[in-house]
Amino acid sequence: MSTYLPTSNGEIHYCDYNDVVDHPMVFIHGFPLDQTSWDNQVSFFKKSNRVITYDLMGLGHSKFSYPTVTIDSHVDDLIHLMNHLHLDKLHLVGLSMGGYIALRAVLKHSDRFHSVVLANTKAEGDDNKAKANRFEQIDQLKLNGTSSFTKSILTKLLSPNYREKYFNETEQLSRIIALQSITGLNANLIAMASRFDHTLDLRTIKTPTLVISALNDEIISQENSATLKNNIVNAESVTLEDSGHLSNLEQPVGFNAAIKSFLNRRN
Repeated sequence: MSTYLPTSNGEIHYCDYNDVVDHPMVFIHGFPLDQTSWDNQVSFFKKSNRVITYDLMGLGHSKFSYPTVTIDSHVDDLIHLMNHLHLDKLHLVGLSMGGYIALRAVLKHSDRFHSVVLANTKAEGDDNKAKANRFEQIDQLKLNGTSSFTKSILTKLLSPNYREKYFNETEQLSRIIALQSITGLNANLIAMASRFDHTLDLRTIKTPTLVISALNDEIISQENSATLKNNIVNAESVTLEDSGHLSNLEQPVGFNAAIKSFLNRRN
């Protein structure tokens, strides 16, 4: 089922799969993508779980009326969606910016989550260099539109091997990014630049956590992933080889298997 949910800031476009099955899961996508980036996970997990995906405010088909978003407003949207679907507690999966949101959600609403998967993400906030890079991207989008932005960010999101081997899939991803609104992209760039540094908060997390990293990730380092693994109580970790930042797309079999094994020990 695909539909829209009104919020105080617009409308969330979401999809709800197999709502008669227990063990609900929500997947939060990364920047600058939409919920279709989870298609491999939806087809795998909907056989055993109720699966919900949605477009973050300002991205995909979600519509926002106020031209700013924050990580906290994204968390509010998540909780609003959960309440609308009468989901008191669920398993949460977030990748990249989706991981920033998932981490913040667990810190603010720990009682709402059975477990959390933090994939290709980190607890650290942006340093000055990272902030400057995001502001340069905003300027680039204002001056040149999405074309050059799409080309440059794809080289960071996907490993060279994947881009060469899976040309059609890379082109499809390019089209998704190119269709995003500049207003929505800029709003989310600012949201990421202004997010909190949660390094010192990690030890307060008691929610069972799986950290997924990728060996060839050019955005999130192994040190970033180790910070999550080493500071969250009883966190587990999996490193996927031969994958760039979008590990759920580049290595869907390993990505899905890691989460399935993790969940099987908790259901």
